[in-house]
Amino acid sequence: AANRPILRLAVWTGPTMQLTLLLAAGLFNRPEWLLWGALVVSNLWGAGVLLARLAVRHRLLAGSFEEA
Repeated sequence: AANRPILRLAVWTGPTMQLTLLLAAGLFNRPEWLLWGALVVSNLWGAGVLLARLAVRHRLLAGSFEEA
């Protein structure tokens, strides 16, 4: 149950978000938006999700040692 928010964060940047960025870049005739979005925003988002996952995992492991 603790991993559920992390999974939602990871899935949120899936194909729908990528297609939305692609359409917005095409609509405004700015393909560099897609490239910068893919390089910067997606990597920052992925790093944030990874850090959140590690924090939840650490919290779960700490709780399991306290119960033992």
